[in-house]
Amino acid sequence: MSNGAWKVSSRQPLNRSCSEHTQKGMTVLGVLILGALLVFFVLSALKLTPIYIEDASIKKSFADYEARVKAKDKTIGTSKKKVHAVFSRYFQVNDVRDVNESAIKVEAKKIQDEAKVIVSLDHNFEVPLMGNLYYMVKGSYSVTVDRMSSEEIEE
Repeated sequence: MSNGAWKVSSRQPLNRSCSEHTQKGMTVLGVLILGALLVFFVLSALKLTPIYIEDASIKKSFADYEARVKAKDKTIGTSKKKVHAVFSRYFQVNDVRDVNESAIKVEAKKIQDEAKVIVSLDHNFEVPLMGNLYYMVKGSYSVTVDRMSSEEIEE
């Protein structure tokens, strides 16, 4: 033999054991599972994003109502009729579609000898995922404000 024509590399012995073989990359099954998970999370994000935008609009409506009552704004009130009218406007302007203003509860209470009004809303958002699978997002919103006048809470 001349000049190492049959030279064996010193880095890779010819008689390697099976435990030294390592996989390089993913299998087809691994790629499919990863793809399915990616599709699931992207689909979930696309379906849930509008719900969280609507949730933020409802929170903003409650915060705006509280600020306007604290500022003694004469265009709003604390009676059931006026509260429902105010939130009906808020929901129309902010494009809140899943909640009706009639679901808002208005309660008059005495807290530490002061007349207060508690305005609250508990709502479940149901989002169909696929088939009979749904996401359910629970929203609970509440604000406590001072009574603006001696007006009665209508039943």
